[in-house]
Amino acid sequence: MPTIEELLQSGPVDVDALRIACIEEDISADQRINVWKHLLGVSKSTAPLVDAKVDEEQERKIEADIDLLNSALSSPLDTDQCAELTATLHNLFPHYSSVLCELCGPLLEMKQSIPETCVFVSAIANRYIRYKFFSETDPGLEDCISSLLRLLLQYHDPLLSLHLDRYRISPTILLKFWSNLFIHQIGMQQVPQLWDYLFLAPNPLSMFFFSLSLLVFNREAISQAEDTAKIIETIEGLTCTPAILKTLFQDAKIMQRQTPPSSLTWLQQMISMDEAFNVTTVLENLQANIV
Repeated sequence: MPTIEELLQSGPVDVDALRIACIEEDISADQRINVWKHLLGVSKSTAPLVDAKVDEEQERKIEADIDLLNSALSSPLDTDQCAELTATLHNLFPHYSSVLCELCGPLLEMKQSIPETCVFVSAIANRYIRYKFFSETDPGLEDCISSLLRLLLQYHDPLLSLHLDRYRISPTILLKFWSNLFIHQIGMQQVPQLWDYLFLAPNPLSMFFFSLSLLVFNREAISQAEDTAKIIETIEGLTCTPAILKTLFQDAKIMQRQTPPSSLTWLQQMISMDEAFNVTTVLENLQANIV
């Protein structure tokens, strides 16, 4: 079995073989960025996705987000770097969201250049959080996500689902986990280890099931909270450490294998915003219990 380093040094990298090698051995800090490039299919191009027009309101929002990000970086960006990041985010993302700036944090901590960081963020957003850029124009999408998550939680942990239903806690609270790929749950400096597991999965469904496994892992703390505000506070405060990542992702894999195929299909379509995905149709099917 070739090692990670041998595969990275070979000609065209066999991504499937690279996944296997990364499961067999730990990804070193020196290898991580190169491994991620192949797992995410990151292009070397840093060209803008669109020929963006100047939008002063959006630029002010990006600047405010960068100020917030800068306060969390171990080595804050200087004035010129802030201006470069503002311009790059503005040009690359016509539908900007604050989460895109948040996703820059771990990559900047890994000493990636601003163009490289933004290209990585573009690949990550396209793979994992496309739904976020459609939810504002399709109000039914959030209802659909909530319904799918409720059914998944009912299927995998009926008692925890009943507890959340009793206090009218919407499963869409988990969207806060996904939108920045769990940075708040583990911290900016340690999130690369979590992203290793996430990116190694052959499809982005692991994001959903990791969220569920984190909920179930903390079932006792959530179940002991007996009012709506306390439950929300408990869920929003959930954290994980590198020591339990392997367990959480193993549990997530088991949940994914046990989930009905039709639910997996809809989840995949929802993440990718596939043309086959139709919010109205899925909601009608869910209401008819066809999952």
